[in-house]
Amino acid sequence: MYHLSEDVPRMFRYPRHQSLKKGFTLIETLMGMVSCIIIVTVLVSLFQAGMKTFIYTWRQTSVFTNVRKMYEGDGPAEGFLWSSRSATSLRDLSTSALNLNAADGSQPTFTLSQGNLTRTLLGKTTILGTNVTTFTPTYYNLDALGHIMISTSTDVANFAAMYIQTQVPAKKTFSFYSGGRLRNHS
Repeated sequence: MYHLSEDVPRMFRYPRHQSLKKGFTLIETLMGMVSCIIIVTVLVSLFQAGMKTFIYTWRQTSVFTNVRKMYEGDGPAEGFLWSSRSATSLRDLSTSALNLNAADGSQPTFTLSQGNLTRTLLGKTTILGTNVTTFTPTYYNLDALGHIMISTSTDVANFAAMYIQTQVPAKKTFSFYSGGRLRNHS
């Protein structure tokens, strides 16, 4: 059996290029700090992009929810699109309000008041939507050949179209155009 003796050169036991000191050099410390700074910078920029995307999406969703409530309604308050579809006729051809005669005999009115789209029915006013800058109803009917034309009389009007413009707090404007066919024509 062979044993290492004192005759064996020291280089086999402790290589000279290996340091026996513990710790980091200044360059190693600086490289570690630079790496940490880069990682933190990337994480902060990702967080900021995520927050910006969240805020943008939240604003868009709130606008579309607001408009949906104006069109369809919210709970017991029926929106102007559904009201116009179930109406039998129009009371007038106003370009600032939608005045309907409903099948049940009620007369809902939709108007723009102080940035709110309101529905008045049986003396009760309900706010359907907020931040509305424009509400313009337009009325159409079909001529004898089936062409769509702007209506000149409540008796022949069979389609009510509404143009709505709404603005979010960041001053971005959204425009929506929709309509409903009245029940007075088949």
